[in-house]
Amino acid sequence: MKNLICVLVIIFYGLVACAQSPPSKVSERFSILFPNVKNVKWEQEEENEWEVEFEKKGSKISASFDNEGVWQETESELKHNCLPTFVKVKLTLSYWGYEMSEVEKIEKPDFWGYEITMLNKEKEIELSITSDGKITAYAKKDKR
Repeated sequence: MKNLICVLVIIFYGLVACAQSPPSKVSERFSILFPNVKNVKWEQEEENEWEVEFEKKGSKISASFDNEGVWQETESELKHNCLPTFVKVKLTLSYWGYEMSEVEKIEKPDFWGYEITMLNKEKEIELSITSDGKITAYAKKDKR
């Protein structure tokens, strides 16, 4: 009985590991776009979307691809001081009394800019802003 349980556990973990391997077109495209990266972890986000998390030069990065290997998006964690000065000034003027919490550089076929979380005592704001300071989307949440 113990042997049967061990075999079933091994099969289960093997199936889970296989389920998180992307199609070859996806992994080939990833290797071309992001050579020499470390700590690669794949996850199927949706039926036609694969997300890969990895490290490059000490930065945490994620990228998304469809099942055909077409690149969809790249997100990179950034430190606040890495934002362009114009973006920092725009945020300071537009969101007086808020502090930056999280900053990510976002690259998509139709958008290049940043996603930033701003916090004050009562609210959390998540916004997208281009490198020239144009705010393209935002969402507010009460901090309760």
